[in-house]
Amino acid sequence: MDVYALIFFYILGAMVFILPSFKKGFSTTQILLLKISSAILLAIGVYGLYANGTLDIFGAVLAVSTIVSGSIISLYAYDYFRINNYSASASILLDLLIISLTMTYSSFNILALAAFWTISEVLAYALIKEGEEHSYEGSLTSSRGFIFTSTLTFEVTVFTMIITSVLLVAGAMSFQNLLKGFPDLATVKTTVPAYLIPLLIAGFVTKAATVPLHFWLPSAHSAAPSPASAILSGVMTPLGFLGLYRVVSLVDFGEYEPIIAFYLIVSGIFSIIYGGLQATWQRDGKKMLAYATISTNGFISLIFALYLLYPGEYVFLALLTSIVMHTAYKTTLFAEIGLVEYVYGSRYIHGLHGVSTLMPLSSIGGLLAVFTMLGVPGTIGFTSKVLSVYAILYQGLDLAKTIILIGIAFYIATSISISINYFKIYLRKGKGVLQPVNHIGTRPQVVILALGTLNVLYNFTILISGFTTIALVVSFTMIVPVLTAALFSITVREVSPLEHAG
Repeated sequence: MDVYALIFFYILGAMVFILPSFKKGFSTTQILLLKISSAILLAIGVYGLYANGTLDIFGAVLAVSTIVSGSIISLYAYDYFRINNYSASASILLDLLIISLTMTYSSFNILALAAFWTISEVLAYALIKEGEEHSYEGSLTSSRGFIFTSTLTFEVTVFTMIITSVLLVAGAMSFQNLLKGFPDLATVKTTVPAYLIPLLIAGFVTKAATVPLHFWLPSAHSAAPSPASAILSGVMTPLGFLGLYRVVSLVDFGEYEPIIAFYLIVSGIFSIIYGGLQATWQRDGKKMLAYATISTNGFISLIFALYLLYPGEYVFLALLTSIVMHTAYKTTLFAEIGLVEYVYGSRYIHGLHGVSTLMPLSSIGGLLAVFTMLGVPGTIGFTSKVLSVYAILYQGLDLAKTIILIGIAFYIATSISISINYFKIYLRKGKGVLQPVNHIGTRPQVVILALGTLNVLYNFTILISGFTTIALVVSFTMIVPVLTAALFSITVREVSPLEHAG
């Protein structure tokens, strides 16, 4: 299919997606149908670009996961912004951000990547600012920290990337390279001077928020409204790894590639430990999830380093599923903590118990996300970790692989610790229980449940590979976390709210 025809699907899908934000009065059913229609149109555009070789599988999978998760978050946001009395612009900004991120992941050339990524940065800043102005707690400098750290470093990196592609790929001044597809540019890798390498990766590493360039993330993600936090953490921070993947595909770093991998390993391990410990110590649920983002991105950094050192099918699939895993569980939990904050008037989870009684449907979705963190068989978290360990052990161990394996062990340990802390909010009784102050309806809970199911359904990502045995094993285990979460919720639901509160 012609690229211009596919662009038409993108434009039409984007217009349908944002229509309910700009034009009020649609019923719930109509909004749902519009979101489904827009998701189909956008997915057709992504698949078409992939089918004709314009977009690679890495960008295509992440674009589709953005469409799916973003559509559900958008549905959640309509109720969230209404019950929390946000301005009408909040929904518009969020929908525009989701569309812009979809376009960024499915960008097939440098010019489109730079343009849509920049738009996404501006929209993210506006949403963080919206959350700051609406909230009684949190820093008023979060948005400024975001714009000056995450956005500014990205602009430096993407400018360097443009200069590199224009001047160095062809060895002459050729702006035509900005319009060439990434698959075409990847066939002619270029070398760059050593002084350009830090500039080429700095912005992308900062966007991934790994230590020591992590400091902007916790305040920015906790200050934003919960739907925006879900998108910023689950969908936007992985842009850093998209950028790194693009740079690695286009540039031959030669003798410097092991140095980049070494940096990613060291940064990844420190991020896992620091983010994991900070998340475990937090009382604020959103801060906990924000620090968990740093920890998970540290894990992804380790897999990316493995991909640099030992490129292959298993490592590539492990990298892709680890990013999709992050999207699945982080969007779910950030969205759920938004409902919890509304019901209890607080997000300080050390005093929260009985969430499964008051919010039985959303709790199933939340539990599925927690199971992903734990790595319960049948979840994308389990699939990602198993693939990562297998990719390391495949064809033997050496020093680098051993260090990465130790880092993954740290990540599994910290994930268990974070999961246990979060899991406590579902239990029946506990000390210092906060009393509910608001009632939440069924519709927002169903949306969280839908988000939670993605922690299982995203296992189908592995179907892009030829590893049929893995796909078969995962398919048989997918029912395990679903049944476990449902049985837990049903058991707890039998306790009355008054008994539950102790």
